[in-house]
Amino acid sequence: MQSERFHNFANPFIRPDSPKQEALAEFLRERVCPMIERTLETVPNFDPAWEQIAHKQFEHMFRIQTPVQNSIPPLVLPSLL
Repeated sequence: MQSERFHNFANPFIRPDSPKQEALAEFLRERVCPMIERTLETVPNFDPAWEQIAHKQFEHMFRIQTPVQNSIPPLVLPSLL
């Protein structure tokens, strides 16, 4: 999918019944939705193995390591003598 220019519709206060909202709805209906539909037609079927693959890639990418030490080391205080 290629990016689309939405800056003409950038308005945090757009009213639901405004001409700009109608133009945005038409833009989405005519340009964006068909592009999304075409893209979704190319998506492969779900594979449950993806979750494990993604998890392993994430661990490798961020080098997540499980803690080796299972207990708290003893606290040694210096003598006060």
